[in-house]
Formats: sequence, C-alpha cells, structure tokens
Amino acid sequence: MAPGDIKLPNFLIDPWTLQVTIIDFGGISALPRSFVSFTLYSTQDAFIARITEFLGWRRSDNLSAMGAAAGLYLQISGTHLGKSHLC
Repeated sequence: MAPGDIKLPNFLIDPWTLQVTIIDFGGISALPRSFVSFTLYSTQDAFIARITEFLGWRRSDNLSAMGAAAGLYLQISGTHLGKSHLC
C-alpha cells in the first residue's frame, strides 16, 4: 500500500519516542514495490528523499514492467485515474 500524497503534514511524529504515525489515507493505492521505489527516487522533495533514505530501497530500473502495468492501469481506470471520488 502506498499513499499518493506523501507530505510532512500526513506524518505525526512523537518527539519523545520518535514513533511515526501515518494519517490521511484518502489517496492510498496498492502498487508493486518497484513502482513505489521508482516514484520515491523520482522526486525532488527533501522530505520524500529522507523517507527513501530511511527505507533503504534501491531505485527500481524495471521500466518495461512498470510501463506495461501503467498501461493496464490507464485502460481499467477510465476517466477517474488520479481523481478523488468526491470530485
């Protein structure tokens, strides 16, 4: 499961225990790890870069499989891909 809007306000961090709680699951999706790691490495956001570093995941170079899967997602999503059901 991967949140679609990884940003600092969606993470609550207890300053004493450093326990992290993720909130706001409105944009969550089930994606293969290769998609998530590729996306994490494709951003210039400093917060996301620190999450990537913490996870220790390598960037996925499996572009052909990701391209095929992306094509399938586009075909089955219709006009709703990336849009909130509340819009």
